[in-house]
Amino acid sequence: GTSQSVDIWPNPLYTISELSSLKFWELAGFFYHKTVFVAAIVGLCALVWKERDGRRKEVMLMMLCWFVFLTVAAMKSNRFVLFLYIPVFFFLGVFLGDLLPALLTRVAAGWKRLVATLAFVSTLAFVILTAGKSGIATAERIYPLMNDSWYTALTYVDQHTPKEAILNSWWDNGNWFKYYGKRRVIFDPQTQQGQLAYWMARVFLENDEARAVAILRMLNNASGRAY
Repeated sequence: GTSQSVDIWPNPLYTISELSSLKFWELAGFFYHKTVFVAAIVGLCALVWKERDGRRKEVMLMMLCWFVFLTVAAMKSNRFVLFLYIPVFFFLGVFLGDLLPALLTRVAAGWKRLVATLAFVSTLAFVILTAGKSGIATAERIYPLMNDSWYTALTYVDQHTPKEAILNSWWDNGNWFKYYGKRRVIFDPQTQQGQLAYWMARVFLENDEARAVAILRMLNNASGRAY
């Protein structure tokens, strides 16, 4: 997105990566493997067609609407992919666990049924192993942002600074400093402002220490209005 206001200050809300748009095929990358996403789409089409006059018609139509709406939303802002998991894996689960086994039992016989069963089991194994491998890889990349070093530092702040002190920080961690440091902050994830974000970024990027300190004094004395 781009700011539509005439304010000269950049809006930090437009720098959040979760707000970036996606193309339809890029959505598949959020579901372990593109094959998994394709299987879910096939299941969606088959189930909606099969249940168009069946007892599960309302459920299928509801999940279809959910899928379509959240797909459009996720293509506008990728943070909505989180809510797309429910309809995608609903259709994938019902397709692999109900519709496909029934279809194989009805149309296949003899050696064809054996081949179809082996193909079905292989597909399930692929989905399970892909999901497991992806989950392990994700878990290995995740670490807690709040660690012992932060906790020790903020405990020190709580015990050795005046109660009326204000912490100057980037807005991401403002809630930590309020909760663990028990001090006010100039802004936090709920209250970031264009001017504050701009000047706090200037502090971090400033090569001249005296100028950085002067900006901090401005922020503490008059918020973002002293420029």
